[in-house]
Amino acid sequence: MRTEQELDLELTQGYLAGNYCNAYDTENLKHALAMYEEHSDAYLDAFVLGFLGTYTFDEMGEAQERWEEAYYSEHGQRCVELGYQEPIADDGEEP
Repeated sequence: MRTEQELDLELTQGYLAGNYCNAYDTENLKHALAMYEEHSDAYLDAFVLGFLGTYTFDEMGEAQERWEEAYYSEHGQRCVELGYQEPIADDGEEP
């Protein structure tokens, strides 16, 4: 079983990898996830948040559903706590 520190490190690595991948490798989330599919669910949730971190909901298009899955997951909420992801308002609007 991994410690909280190990999980936080994995989330950090996933978030940063997603951000980097979007900036330098591809802007296609499905393609990006295929490149990183061997990683854990925690890593991939953080990866999605990092990958789409600069997008508005309108810009996400079809990727918004996957973003919502990642954001509302246990790992996504930990990313919010760590300050990597802005919390969304209770009414579902972007911050």
